[in-house]
Amino acid sequence: MFKLNKAIAPLLALVVASSCLAGCGGGSSSSSAASNAADTGSTGVQANSSDTAGVQVSPSDTSSTASSPAVPPSKISYRKITLGALWPFTDPQQTNPMRMLYMLSDQWMKDNPGAQIEFQLISTDYVQYDQQMKVLAASNSLPDVFQYQVSTSMQDLYDHGYITDLDKLMTELGLMDAMNPVAVKICRSGDPKGRLMSLPMSLSYHGLWVNEDILKQLGLSYNENGTWDDLFNLCKQIAAKNYVPIAVNGKDGWNMTTVMHMWLMKKDGIGVLNDASYGLNGAKFTDPDFIAAAQMMQDFGQAGCFGPDFMAVDNQGMIDQFLSGKAVMLPATSDLCANLDDPTLNKLGDNAVDFKLYPSVVGGLPADQSKGLMEMQTGMGFVVGAKQLDDSVKDWMKYVFSRYGDFTWDNGGYVPGFNVSDMSNTTHYKAMALQMLNNATDGELWFEAKLPSKGVDYSFKNISLVAAGQLSPEDFMKNVQATVDEQNGQ
Repeated sequence: MFKLNKAIAPLLALVVASSCLAGCGGGSSSSSAASNAADTGSTGVQANSSDTAGVQVSPSDTSSTASSPAVPPSKISYRKITLGALWPFTDPQQTNPMRMLYMLSDQWMKDNPGAQIEFQLISTDYVQYDQQMKVLAASNSLPDVFQYQVSTSMQDLYDHGYITDLDKLMTELGLMDAMNPVAVKICRSGDPKGRLMSLPMSLSYHGLWVNEDILKQLGLSYNENGTWDDLFNLCKQIAAKNYVPIAVNGKDGWNMTTVMHMWLMKKDGIGVLNDASYGLNGAKFTDPDFIAAAQMMQDFGQAGCFGPDFMAVDNQGMIDQFLSGKAVMLPATSDLCANLDDPTLNKLGDNAVDFKLYPSVVGGLPADQSKGLMEMQTGMGFVVGAKQLDDSVKDWMKYVFSRYGDFTWDNGGYVPGFNVSDMSNTTHYKAMALQMLNNATDGELWFEAKLPSKGVDYSFKNISLVAAGQLSPEDFMKNVQATVDEQNGQ
């Protein structure tokens, strides 16, 4: 849990852009910004079809429009460092954090002759990725730096000395103030002891993107000051007009568990999810309100609120439904602004879409207490191995992360977890996404954030079965709880 008080909220809306805080310098979306920046196509990049193949960046792979501060000749005797990735990074249309690191790493190599980094796509399936990382840890073969989800598995890596203390390292590198303090707080909230084990690659928060033009045409309206029952009734009216009321990723389940989590948060507030995930204070996923949250998903699914074929829709499919005007609402993070600000993807225009808060829940927290509660996240965790932490890794980190905030703001299409010193390049929907932060009062990581890897996999793969009426809410939550019990040795 993290608290956003009145003093912090306006600061967030500027992504902590003031010079006194400016430091040293998902799921993936597409944006023209990437193609306008560095095109790191296949030239000079070697890869094969294996998920575990290393993809090596060479100094001739990329060119970038971003300015690069002059760097004095280095006295470091560089070795090749490795970066383990879950996300693709060679496609110029990708705008995710790994893509940004890939592009910045090319600049680092150009400015530091002899410097070399190899990006390795370990797997694009998180469960397989997690298993592979555990195997590599057991053989002391982890990459120097790598993506990893905030979880009990990350805590185990930290406790056994496989990943480093980032409070200590970022302080040593002079980069603590380069990070957005709220994003850092979110990272700490993923650990019961508040340790900083992963870097905040982005700062995103969930809401409902709503096509106001379609609602106006249908004579309907979305009321963020209403209740979840009002949302349910609105969805049924939209479905009757042959639109998809709420576009979801039913194939992978990613944003479906978010909808369920938002209902739970509006019902019980912040903290109960954390307690159930860690087995604290007697909280369990089999408690009545967890089952009620899953029952809400089933009610929505069977009423047609997610469309007739939602189980076959993937992440890109739900975005396409929304951007093509087939769907009226999309539960997604602020990162969707990258798609909306790209005129080649968004044919709806600048005035059709608004970013809305979720409504309150009848019988839950009072509206004035629940309104500003948000699911917030900082992207897939980025951790630093402790076994071979040397000057090569430190030099790369100082170079890349002193520039990451501004570079991402200009090229990434999403709000970075690092401070931005120049926000003049602010597009329409990115500004709208930032404005949403003024409403935030408190937040919590996503539903699976603190579950064991088996719980993560189970939740994603089975929430659509609940919504389709093929799995009962009770059995779903019982099986999630079983993964927690197994983790805790019960």
